[in-house]
Amino acid sequence: CHSAGCVSIAGLARTVAHAAALQRWRPVFNRVIANSRGLAEQLAIGGLVADEVIWNGTPVVGPRPALGETPVVAYAGRLVTKKGIQVLIRAMEIVSRRVPSARLVVAGDGDNRREAEQLAIQFGVAGSIEFTGHLDSRLMKQKTEAAWVVAVPTIVHEAFSNTAIETMMRGTAVVATEVGGFPEMIDN
Repeated sequence: CHSAGCVSIAGLARTVAHAAALQRWRPVFNRVIANSRGLAEQLAIGGLVADEVIWNGTPVVGPRPALGETPVVAYAGRLVTKKGIQVLIRAMEIVSRRVPSARLVVAGDGDNRREAEQLAIQFGVAGSIEFTGHLDSRLMKQKTEAAWVVAVPTIVHEAFSNTAIETMMRGTAVVATEVGGFPEMIDN
């Protein structure tokens, strides 16, 4: 994970310390529960076998509004390399060629925002992408509820995605990378 950029040297040191403590204290735990098969597989690589997989719960929400005329893709998350915003912008270039009216709403902020905006210009899709910055939950809902699809382009192992589950629960399609827990949540 450190080589993929998802954890700093200090974070890696904490992870190693946590793993050592977990191995030391493993006999006091009756059960180990993972929140996805993807996480269970990662734990097994580290020598810890999960007894069961139980997905995270999500609050029940009402169904999505009807689809509008303009195809909208939404992304909600931090704009950092590991979340794959650069992959999504490259994909938007392909989508825009096939569906010129398509729009992408990018809700979030982060260290790679300026890079993402420059990439949108480089790929000729800046006019099709709205970068909203960080939004409170009310504004986030307003900006993303009309989306035809929500994109989750994470490029590193993500054990469980609340975004994907909550989106599907509302009846909106999800497109995600085939890493971590996504393959068990989303049918191809």
